Amino acid sequence: MRRLAPQAGWLSEETADTDARLSQRSLFVVDPIDGTSAFTRGDARWAVSIALVEAGRPTLGVVHAPALRETFSAAAGVGAFLNGAPLTAPIRTSLTGAKMIAPRPLHAQLEAAPQKVVLVPRV
Repeated sequence: MRRLAPQAGWLSEETADTDARLSQRSLFVVDPIDGTSAFTRGDARWAVSIALVEAGRPTLGVVHAPALRETFSAAAGVGAFLNGAPLTAPIRTSLTGAKMIAPRPLHAQLEAAPQKVVLVPRV
């Protein structure tokens, strides 16, 4: 990552934060084990998450889930990919039938909504 952006600051849950990153135009945001609880339980749903933020805007990101053999990547102006294959969002003109993840306290309201969204489990 230092070869990609040697001038970038660093922010990670596992590393002590310093004010030095605040003066950098570019910043790597890293979570080496996103889903620590799942990882410790032996659940495959954990990942390494990395983003590059430039001038306050995310410009690229990678989420690698080694146990699932899935790597999601995206870059501003380039698109998003899963294991190198392009990802596309469905084109919709309404929310009817859209899949959503929501906090449990909102489930009843969403289920009663006229758009008939499909609630999917949070992972």
